[in-house]
Amino acid sequence: MLKIKRLFLIFTFLCVHFSSSAQTVVNPMLEASLCERDAFYAGNPVEYNDALLRKAEIQMQQGLYADALHSMERLRMYSIPAAKRKEIGFKKAYAAYLKGDYDLSFSYLQESDLEVPYTEPKKKSEALAMALTFLVPAGFLYAEDAPGAVEYTALNALAIAGIIYQVSSKCYVSGLLGGAMALNLTFMGAQEKVALLIQKRNSIILKESKRSALSSFFQASSEGRTERPE
Repeated sequence: MLKIKRLFLIFTFLCVHFSSSAQTVVNPMLEASLCERDAFYAGNPVEYNDALLRKAEIQMQQGLYADALHSMERLRMYSIPAAKRKEIGFKKAYAAYLKGDYDLSFSYLQESDLEVPYTEPKKKSEALAMALTFLVPAGFLYAEDAPGAVEYTALNALAIAGIIYQVSSKCYVSGLLGGAMALNLTFMGAQEKVALLIQKRNSIILKESKRSALSSFFQASSEGRTERPE
């Protein structure tokens, strides 16, 4: 009988321990749900906004930056004092930055009259890249893709060799038409790939420059943090 009581006590202790651990994990999201309930039953816009701001703060602490931004976007801004709107705009911008949407972060900062020192980086020209592709290797080298330069130079060389072979075999029509079609495909393919490479490179450079500018801005701000919590 005593042994059964001891086992019961051990079982009860384990149940309490694991249930309290689970409760610790679930509590923040439960609190966020309660904030949503408070917003739903809010009697006026001020109570509604307060509930959503509490919810957004919990979501930020949990690393749910997109959800936090969504909660703040639901705020009824007309009921927020003008002096506090800049602070709300800053928080939206910071959530968008942590979410990885740098364009949206810039947009919220501009709406809040918060200036971010930023100089757009120099981008490579798609038109120049396509023009250089008339000399196939030059276009790819401009796009910083040496393997592509080798590949498409070889393809164009094969097309030209096909034309020469057919013409030398006195198959003038098939040589000129077939070879020209093959050359057109390889040449146009090279131009298209070079244009895509330049677009991708410019996009990466632009995104990284915005990320860096925003990082410096939030670092300089008393409310900002530069590192994303893992």
